[in-house]
Formats: sequence, C-alpha cells, structure tokens
Amino acid sequence: MEEFHVHQVYEKIAEHFSNTRHTAWPAVRRFVEALSPGSLLIDVGCGNGKYLGINSTVLKVGCDRSMNLCSICQSRGHNVFVCDCLFIPLRDDTCDFAISIAVIHHMSTEERRLQAVKEIFRVLRPGGQALITVWAFEQERDRKSTYINRKTEQTAPSSQPDESISHIGIHQNRTPFQQQDVFVPWKDQRNPSGGGTAAAPPPSEGATATAPTSQEYFRFYHVFKEGELELVCQQICNLIVVQSFYEEGNWCVLLEKQS
Repeated sequence: MEEFHVHQVYEKIAEHFSNTRHTAWPAVRRFVEALSPGSLLIDVGCGNGKYLGINSTVLKVGCDRSMNLCSICQSRGHNVFVCDCLFIPLRDDTCDFAISIAVIHHMSTEERRLQAVKEIFRVLRPGGQALITVWAFEQERDRKSTYINRKTEQTAPSSQPDESISHIGIHQNRTPFQQQDVFVPWKDQRNPSGGGTAAAPPPSEGATATAPTSQEYFRFYHVFKEGELELVCQQICNLIVVQSFYEEGNWCVLLEKQS
C-alpha cells in the first residue's frame, strides 16, 4: 500500500508539493538553529529540503524515498541521497543530530513505524538527539492548527482508491480526523503521469481551449493520538524521550541516544 499510496504519489506530485512547502515549522527551526557549529545533521525524509537551508554552520545531509524530491534538493545545492527511511545506508553512530518531519505517519503498520524510529536511533551517535514530528489526530487541541478550515463543507471525493483497501476512510481535507488510518486526497492540475501542468494543444480555428485535467491522488496517513509516538519510542532500549509536545497540529518528540 505504501508503494502505491505514498511512494508513487510523491514521485508524481513532487513539483507541486515542493511549491507548497516553504515555511519551516517553528519547533524544527529552533532545533536546527540551536545545533553546535560543525555538527552533522541528517534529515530523514527531507522532501524539498526546506530544512537543509537552515543554519549554515552545520553539516547537513538529507535523504528521501522520492527521486524527484531529491532532484529538487540537488538543484538547490543540498547534499541528499535516495533511500527508504527503514534502511538508511549509513554506518551506526554516524550523525550528531537527526530530524524526521512529517514522515513516520506514512508508515502503514506499527511495526514499520517502530522500525523507522529504530533506524534514526541507529545512525545517531551516543548523546545525539533527534526531533520527530507526525500529524496529530487531535487537530482541534488548540486554535493554532493551520490544518482545520472551519468553513469547509463535507464533499465526496471525485475518485476512489482501490476497493481492496476500501476499509480505510477517505479524509475530507481541512476537517477534523474521524479515524487514524486515512487516505488524504491531493488534487493538482497535472497530467496523468504527474509530469507537470497538463498543457492542451493549440485549439483549431473556431474551437475553445480546454482547461488542464485535474488529477487526484490518495496519500496514506496514520495520524497519531496523544502519547502514541512516545510509546513507539519507548520500545527502543537506550533511547529516552527528552521532551514531547504538541505544536500546530503535530505531535513532536525530542529523543536522545544514551551511551
């Protein structure tokens, strides 16, 4: 399911997704800006690399499952490589710090979510810290969440995912979550291959130009309830939760690898 409803989707929407991702989450910016000069930071699931441009005194490397997103990062001068976050091709105890922002909620099982945290733990050096964030089920916990649009009306999606996974609900964007495992639609004016904005051929004489075709994709999410992310992390020996907090619709944990 992740291959079709996460990996393939981000390959297809990479350009448009990148164009909508500019602003760094406040907690992530604070974390990266506070790192010691000369430290090595890995951004696991770096997306378009928006966090790789923060704090020029730190050595940074990013990785992402999407080749197209990595290409965008490289075009911006960032050091990145393509990999699955469950199998990071780095030696143990390599990095001083790590971030993984809005990534682990795309893992479809508890075992895979745990493995994702274990990989981050593995590449951290003893004493190293990691900041992990995931989407929160409790989007209305405070009024700072930018996700909820209280004027949004419930509407049916224009298409449906595969019937074999129809037990997973389709979430209505900008509304409170009704269940933890959901498909979140992404709509874009793109051609079916996801290769950019669909361009219509020049109209013949007397014909009317047609609008680009709207393409809809379904991204899998497991939205986390309060305390759930901490429980995943606490299953790993020698990994302590330094801090857990809620920020603007996200659950966040600051972790430290013990000697």
